[in-house]
Amino acid sequence: MLKIGEFSKLARVSIKSLRYYDEIALLQPALVDRQTGYRYYSVRQLPLLNRLLAYRNLGFSLEQSRLLLQDDISVDQIHDLLKARQAELASAIRVNLEQLKEVEARIAEIDRHRDAPRYEVVLRSLEPRPVVSLRRTITSYDCVDGLLTEIQGTIGDASAVAEYGAIWHRCGRSDSVIDCEAFAVIKDPVPSPIRSTVRNLPSSSMACVVHEEADDLPAVYLAVAGRAELLGYEISGPIHETYIPLGHGAFAVTETQYPVRTVPRTASITHNN
Repeated sequence: MLKIGEFSKLARVSIKSLRYYDEIALLQPALVDRQTGYRYYSVRQLPLLNRLLAYRNLGFSLEQSRLLLQDDISVDQIHDLLKARQAELASAIRVNLEQLKEVEARIAEIDRHRDAPRYEVVLRSLEPRPVVSLRRTITSYDCVDGLLTEIQGTIGDASAVAEYGAIWHRCGRSDSVIDCEAFAVIKDPVPSPIRSTVRNLPSSSMACVVHEEADDLPAVYLAVAGRAELLGYEISGPIHETYIPLGHGAFAVTETQYPVRTVPRTASITHNN
């Protein structure tokens, strides 16, 4: 028999861990002296401890390890636990790779401009949203306020609105024609008093910037386009905006959203001589 300190050195496991495994009945001593309370282990317990350490190194929880250590566990159960752990690890790798791309993109921006990014771009997926919308050709960006007021009038119940926004299908150029679709996002589930026609904005991947400078959209666009390019995306649709209220009907902050998609890889063509 080996004292806990001797077994700890032989197994290369801390005494604290062995005591904890004993407390939770995961690996108990072969013998406990009733008078002194000393724990004694057998070298025959080393294979069991090694299996436990192997499962822990794979990232299994203590309870999962307990199940894997059972003598009557089936091959199918082991297979299922390994498949589940494989899926967890694969998901974590995907998340880490996306974070790595984001970090590398920021480093590249600083290297390119020798300055910290002015706007922080966040990539996120938007779920479908129920909206009441109104699409018109307008001559000024400020006219969106009138469209939103008109939408409010058709809804009637301001408490049914979760947020307001607009889709700029065409921005003004030399002819000053602006194609704007203002919308109000209705709370889900849609309240029964709503008589306006409600449709769903489709789900989409968006590059988003929250800002206060309403007159600095070109800089916002350049920030989004640059970040999207570094991450392997391209802008794929009209600009969306969500207006974040300050109170008393005023909008203090705007979230500008650009639909993005992965840039398709160009297939290489091999010519045979």
